Amino acid sequence: TDDRLTRVGVPYNPSELSTKVKHNIPMGSLDNTDDGILGYEPWVRWLKEKLNTNEKVKIVASLKIDGGSICATYKQGVLQRVVSRGNGEYGENLTANAVNFQWLPTILPQPIDADVRGEAILYKKDFEEICAHRSPEDRSNPRNIGNGILGRHDGTDSNRIRFMAFNIHCDLNYTNEIEKLAAMKSLGFSCVPHHLCETVEDFNEFYKSTVDARDQFPFEIDGIVVVVNEFKNQEP
Repeated sequence: TDDRLTRVGVPYNPSELSTKVKHNIPMGSLDNTDDGILGYEPWVRWLKEKLNTNEKVKIVASLKIDGGSICATYKQGVLQRVVSRGNGEYGENLTANAVNFQWLPTILPQPIDADVRGEAILYKKDFEEICAHRSPEDRSNPRNIGNGILGRHDGTDSNRIRFMAFNIHCDLNYTNEIEKLAAMKSLGFSCVPHHLCETVEDFNEFYKSTVDARDQFPFEIDGIVVVVNEFKNQEP
């Protein structure tokens, strides 16, 4: 059976679409480096100084997918609600449409309570199909068209939206970003493409391969996100 059709005790009510909802945990924004790729090596040196270590500081680099950030809340493994980022503290209820998103399970294989964050994206090919008969001035871009789909009251094209997870808050045991991403995959989520970088050279190679392959990605990206792998080192 299709899990999206198994709605155990959860009313996914279309009348609640776009109503304001307070996030359980505020959704923050990302900081930019001052010098782009040139700012990476100085940042790593700064980290080592703050951590007072000469050892390698492992970094997880992931694609910054250009979509709409959302948060999916689960109770005992069952999807309760999906909310847009909004202003970080309050977002819009998207649940009735989100149950039709690809790669967003409504029932998890474990009965856990969790907030899962990710990007709701429209693939380039779906954007082209949707806009095939539109005039150039009405085509916009995949991000804008995708974000417009998220809260549509008639749910049109919501099944074209894909969810790619990048973070989770729950009681599962993990000590670093790579373990966390593996945990999300084990729960049935598709995670943002990522790479563990142990050296500056590793990151530079990932950056170059991303730039070279950018046009071949099925989705739009607008950068690379970097985060210290070990949780204990994330707030030196």
